[in-house]
Amino acid sequence: MNIFIRIYIILWIILILIWLVLLIKNRKEVLLFRKKYINFLFVRWKLILFFLAVISLSIMSTLWLDPTWDIPETIVMSILTFYTAPYSSWIIYRYLRWLNKNSYEFYIAIILLFFSSAWFYDLYTLLFLLWEYPPMAFSNLLLSPFFYLFWWITWNFGYSKKKGVIFLFKEKDWIDTKTEKDWFDKIFLYILPIIIFMIVIFWGFLYLNM
Repeated sequence: MNIFIRIYIILWIILILIWLVLLIKNRKEVLLFRKKYINFLFVRWKLILFFLAVISLSIMSTLWLDPTWDIPETIVMSILTFYTAPYSSWIIYRYLRWLNKNSYEFYIAIILLFFSSAWFYDLYTLLFLLWEYPPMAFSNLLLSPFFYLFWWITWNFGYSKKKGVIFLFKEKDWIDTKTEKDWFDKIFLYILPIIIFMIVIFWGFLYLNM
């Protein structure tokens, strides 16, 4: 393992330790742990898409024969993305738009993004699969955050009779915004191109790194 990789590992470990301190210190204020956030995520259509994605990726991990990719890693990273992407992306969006000036929340969100989409993969591969830093780590670091953000967009589609199809994260009361119960069929054609785009990019990434 070269010196650059060692410095990189030490750097993101330090960043994660700082993140843990901030998360514990501000846990009562962080939306990630509130019941209404869980209610926002745990709805039927989101859970169905989540399980379909996990099953598909798990099957692919066994067929692709990539030594840095297995089913436990797939499941954990999928859970991390499902649970954290709406929160962290919303915080980042609001901070960049000057709608939220809490720097600690922005930091928590950024670390969640990189840990969920890249650093967990690095750590898991290093400790349990290869015992060396994954050769695709930096390619993954460039690509995976975009998938993370695409899932955030997908989870945030909504529909109301007054406004039609909306992005929930742009609403003033984002997490409390009520949408029509049967709205999924109204916006399915909006979600489908995003999913197809993610599949095409993912397969292209795998093909280029064969």
